[in-house]
Amino acid sequence: MNAIILAAGTGSRLMPYTKMCPKPLIQVKGVRIIERQIEFIREIGVHDIYVITGHLHEQFEYLKEKYNVQLIYNPEYYRYNNIYSFYLCQEYFGDTWVFDGDVFLNKNFLQPNISCSTYFTGKKQILHSEWELIFSKNNILENIVIHENPQEFKKNEIPVYVMSGVSYWTQASAKIILKALNDKIPLLLRDNSSNLGTQYWDQIIVENLDRLDIKIESIEPDDWAEIDCEYDLSRL
Repeated sequence: MNAIILAAGTGSRLMPYTKMCPKPLIQVKGVRIIERQIEFIREIGVHDIYVITGHLHEQFEYLKEKYNVQLIYNPEYYRYNNIYSFYLCQEYFGDTWVFDGDVFLNKNFLQPNISCSTYFTGKKQILHSEWELIFSKNNILENIVIHENPQEFKKNEIPVYVMSGVSYWTQASAKIILKALNDKIPLLLRDNSSNLGTQYWDQIIVENLDRLDIKIESIEPDDWAEIDCEYDLSRL
C-alpha cells in the first residue's frame, strides 16, 4: 500500500498567499496542510508516499529528509490540471491512497485495513465548484454530479455529499483506470484545443464509473476542509 499526494497546482484562487508559498505548504492551525496529510498516512502504517510537485516545487524538498517521501516534478503544472500530475505518477498507482494537496484533515479517518476502492465523503453546502457523490443504501457509488456553478444553489440549500479529496484504489480498479488514462491523455496532448487544462484526475472515474466498483465511506463535515480560496482559509 502507498499514497500519492497531488500538490503541483498554482493555487491561483488563494492569491496572494500562494504567490510565495505552494498551497499544500500553507499553515492551518499551526501545521502545514501536506504535513498533516503525511503524518496521518504514516499513522496507518503507509510509508511509501509520492508527492507530485510543480508550483514552487523547490520548497517541497525538505519533505524528503523529514518524512522520506519521494517527489515527482510536473513541469507542465501551469498548463494542465491534476489529471496530468496523476498521469506522471501512474507507475505507483494501485493499492493506493490519493490525496488532493489542498485538503486539510482535522481528523484521521484513514483506514489501515481498507480493501475496497473508496471515496470518502461528507455532507456540505455547495459554496463553490463541487463534485457530488450519489450512492445507494448499500454505500455503492452510483453517480457523480459535477456542480460547476454554485450560484445555482440557494443559500439555504440542504447540504449534499461531496468529494473530500481523499480516496483509496485497489489494484483491480487501478488496472481499469490506468487503461482509460493512457487511452485519453495522449489524444488530449496532441489536440491543442483539448480541455486538458481544466480536467481533474477524477474525470477518469466519471467516464468509467460503470466499469468500477466503488464504495462510499461517510465522514463528518468537520473532518476535512478543502482550501480553495481566502474564505476557506479564514474559516479555519
